[in-house]
Amino acid sequence: DTPEMADAGLRLANLLVEQGRAGEARDMFSALVETHPGNGYLKFILARIYGSSQSPDKAAYYYRLAINDNPELVEGYKKLAALQMDSQEKLTIFREGIEKVPESDELKIALANFYFDADDLDSAIDQMNKFHLTGSPSPAVENNLAWLYLEKGTNLAKAYELAVRAYDSDPDNAYYAHTLGWAYHQKGISNQAEWYLSEAIRLFDEHPEIDPGNQYAKGIFSYHLALALMETDQDEEAREKLLFAVSSGLPAKYDTHAREILEK
Repeated sequence: DTPEMADAGLRLANLLVEQGRAGEARDMFSALVETHPGNGYLKFILARIYGSSQSPDKAAYYYRLAINDNPELVEGYKKLAALQMDSQEKLTIFREGIEKVPESDELKIALANFYFDADDLDSAIDQMNKFHLTGSPSPAVENNLAWLYLEKGTNLAKAYELAVRAYDSDPDNAYYAHTLGWAYHQKGISNQAEWYLSEAIRLFDEHPEIDPGNQYAKGIFSYHLALALMETDQDEEAREKLLFAVSSGLPAKYDTHAREILEK
């Protein structure tokens, strides 16, 4: 029942799936689930195998069993929520996870992102601010709240304060450097904005293990850096960053704006 064994099992399952042996992985872990019926980690792995085999209903079924057996499985709530078509069901799962694992910053941020993706920025800010005020100090929560304020273009002094605290807690975190750089841009301090946004990209490239394969995040960093470069008339460098950002995939409003700039 240990997470260490589950990690080894997950690596094995991933390896089998990558080798085109998903059926073998499914049979192996189905047998293990039967032998160890109270082990939520094994059910989580089996859910992952079903998810990779394009069997979302089976995946959701085993993710639910997994978090019922092991309520601390944060990734289980996130995966289960992602499989839901109904927004209310997603919301219910995130809230359940936060109730069961109240110390999980990951689930709190996932809930805020749910509202953000639904274009409900006010609810995202309200939720994150509540977590910030009622929980123990958390750089991840502070950074996320700062980012939400910057997205809305409000409470900029507070956003800057939160971003500084988060960055000071972990200067090697690319996401924290990005938020602080974007805060400087919003304050109109272009040179500082450019430095921190460039630093965010450098840190992201140097630490791919933090978020493997996630060019989407680097695209957002590049989009914001391009805007900062334009403030100091570095248009050619800005164009290069925008081209990369658009090719990486951007949130809709960023993508529209980036393409408009490139057309000009």
